[in-house]
Formats: sequence, C-alpha cells, structure tokens
Amino acid sequence: MRKSFIGFIGYSEEDFQELWQKAIFVPDTNVLLNFYRYQAKETTTTFMEFLIELKEMNRLWIPHQVALEYFHNYKNVMNEDKEGYLFLRDGIQSISRDAKSKINKAKEQYGFLDFKPFDT
Repeated sequence: MRKSFIGFIGYSEEDFQELWQKAIFVPDTNVLLNFYRYQAKETTTTFMEFLIELKEMNRLWIPHQVALEYFHNYKNVMNEDKEGYLFLRDGIQSISRDAKSKINKAKEQYGFLDFKPFDT
C-alpha cells in the first residue's frame, strides 16, 4: 500500500482490501458518547457488537485522551434527554397557562358564548 499522501491520491481496491483486513480503528470521543444519543436499541447493540469484535481481533484502540474526554462528558450527554423532556414539558405547560388565560378573558368579554368544550 502506498504510504505517502494517501489521503490526496486516493485508495485503490487493493488498498481498501488491506485496510479492512488490517486497520486499527480509533474512535473519537463523540463516537463513544453517541451510545447515549442513539434512539434505536438495535443501533446501539449493532455498534457495540462491532466494537467488541474489533477488540477481540486487537484492532480497536481507544487513546487515553478519548477515554478521559468520555468520562468527563458522559453524564452531561446522558442528561440531554432529560433536558429535552423538561424543555418540552415547560413549553406545554406555558401553552396550557396561556390557553386558560385566553379562555378566562373570553368568558369575561363574551359570556354569552358556550365555553363548555373548554372547561377542564
């Protein structure tokens, strides 16, 4: 396999074959943190199986810096879902308060209307 400037020259079919057979995979921190972001359990399971297989073949390397960044950030990433739900809950509660306020004002100004569908 050519070694110099391979990123600029491109890979031959033989280069790709050699890479897939011998390359060591080095994930960055975000690849590992994405385990907490995947929506589908199948995605997480498949990716974990892939990493385990690479590890068993001695083709996975996680640098110290990647592990350090992972351990510094994983709790924040785990809480992203919670923050999203809290944001959504607060938004819905705000809409509900606004709707009730509008209904009460309408009752004051237009008391002759039927408000039964809005009473909760």
